[in-house]
Amino acid sequence: FFNAPVFATFLVGLIWRRMSGWGAFWGLLCGVLGAVLVYVLSIRHVINLGSSLNVSFIVAAIGFAIDIVVSVLVSLFTTPVEASRLPGLVWGSNPDPGAAAALSRAGHRSTVLLGIGVLAIAVILYILVF
Repeated sequence: FFNAPVFATFLVGLIWRRMSGWGAFWGLLCGVLGAVLVYVLSIRHVINLGSSLNVSFIVAAIGFAIDIVVSVLVSLFTTPVEASRLPGLVWGSNPDPGAAAALSRAGHRSTVLLGIGVLAIAVILYILVF
């Protein structure tokens, strides 16, 4: 119930500068409630969506779609976030170039370390399980 609407909220918030907090809140709430409603209607055999795999997929798609529609509509009617608070958070809003270069260098080092750590953990788990 929660995964698709949460993903839709993050996706719209990362891509669209006009997204507001209220849009995210109401979009997430309506997306989850819509997904729950479709699931309950399916379980009660009010609507036939087929197998349980079909139900899961359709419930997720409906929750995703409702979240995006409600988020956009509510955000259009509420005050947008100040542009000064968005650099580096929303796609297409670049932070200070000097800060971006420093962040990129630091991120590169940490992602290499993170990748090595994840690979080491995967090898250890593979040895323990198999």
